[in-house]
Amino acid sequence: MDFERSLLNFKDIKQRLQYAATLPEKLVLEICSKNTELNQTVCLNEDYWKIRYLKNNTAPTTEPKSWKELHIFPDISNVWSFGHNSRGQLGLGDNKKRNIPTKIQFDIKAKQIDCGEYHSMIIDIDSNVWSFGYNDIGPLGLGVGTDRNKPTQIPNIKAKQIAGSFHHSMIIDTNDNVWTFGNNDFGQLGLGDYNNINKPTQISEIKAKQIACGEYHSIIIDTDSKAMSFGKNEDGQLGLGDNGEDTERNKPTQIPNIKAKQIACGENHSMIIDMNGNVWSFGSNHYGQLGLGNNGQDADRNKPTQIQIPSGIKAAQIVCGRNHSMIIDANDDVWSFGDNGIGQLGLGDYNNINKPTQIQNIKAKQIACGDNHSMIIDMNDNVWSFGNNYFGQLGLGNNGEETERNKPTQIQNIKATQIACGRFHSLILTNIQQLLPFDEITNMFSQGQVTNFEIEHNLQIPHKALQGIYVGTFTDKEGQKKYGYIRYNQETNQITKP
Repeated sequence: MDFERSLLNFKDIKQRLQYAATLPEKLVLEICSKNTELNQTVCLNEDYWKIRYLKNNTAPTTEPKSWKELHIFPDISNVWSFGHNSRGQLGLGDNKKRNIPTKIQFDIKAKQIDCGEYHSMIIDIDSNVWSFGYNDIGPLGLGVGTDRNKPTQIPNIKAKQIAGSFHHSMIIDTNDNVWTFGNNDFGQLGLGDYNNINKPTQISEIKAKQIACGEYHSIIIDTDSKAMSFGKNEDGQLGLGDNGEDTERNKPTQIPNIKAKQIACGENHSMIIDMNGNVWSFGSNHYGQLGLGNNGQDADRNKPTQIQIPSGIKAAQIVCGRNHSMIIDANDDVWSFGDNGIGQLGLGDYNNINKPTQIQNIKAKQIACGDNHSMIIDMNDNVWSFGNNYFGQLGLGNNGEETERNKPTQIQNIKATQIACGRFHSLILTNIQQLLPFDEITNMFSQGQVTNFEIEHNLQIPHKALQGIYVGTFTDKEGQKKYGYIRYNQETNQITKP
């Protein structure tokens, strides 16, 4: 049968598309490669790919930017999860733990991730917020106190930053307003009361550029670089000069005498980078997590106290775990301190440390701390993990007692742009940029413009009609990294023209 002629016989484009969608996809692609009219009206027509996709799939959560890309690359999610999953915090549609990074089946590309204790949040590329996991007290912001094991969109909000903690969450919207929800036993929602809230509720009269959540406390940097804290203050973690029972605050209260560039909250301690790159810490110091050279119950601080980094280099990034802390300095070196009972400091032993101590042989772009585990993205976008691994939260393919690591260990076959740690689970964000077309990548190779090609193993496309197609990272002669898809024969190590 002459399928090309049959397609041309349909003068009504909608009928032509409907008929084309009944033919084998490979056949349609071959016809389009030979016939300009059919290529324009069918293969380059988004409506054709929409019909193709919806024949075999449920409608996506939101309208995709490209139905063709969604059809050929249906698994476009760039979020991976692993570790504890009893409340669905991995977003994988079940409650089974994982010990290797597992892609969340999600028809939206993400640009930011964060973890609470047993819940997780995502901001997609359209600034929508999605949450999943534990929801008994409302930290998912979905209005109903039931867990979710798949990403579920929080309605009516566009976000530029998210933060999750023990049982509460915060959002900065695209207009710099701050919204909070979840547990509020100590006023950590900043709303002036102690009522739990299960939907995002705006903190009035605050515009913010950064947020951080501790176990029962929160800190905001407002648009004037003032640090504002609220919530529990038993150990001085609000940095307001007092501590003890009944010193909590239920409204944002300014931490005096400091302008902040970055903030981080642990269980009961906090850190700030000021505008000059100095690091200040306050709160509980039982394990040396303030990095001030001492520790114990009498070593707590209720005012910001400056940490001295041994190198004398200013800080670029800070994070807090439950009772440990990490710093990246301006030379990309990583320093850790505090509780190290499960190797979460990455120093090769299990000794608590009360001063910043350098993790050897690694340069970092980003750091993240969980309850008792930590992760690093190095300068080549590789991910390294260390500390507790009882539930597989290190992503190394094993879990259980005595599988912890006390030195950074590389997670195989994944490149990351962002990492996040919950109490016993982890998330990784990979960078799927706009994919360059076959011919452009092929031409780059043929003209000798590519100096390095690295397959993103985890992104191999399983589509039957496109066997042998891979997504890869290409480095050109100018050192620019680009993403594209190609036909690639692993056995012969050759790129083949489509």
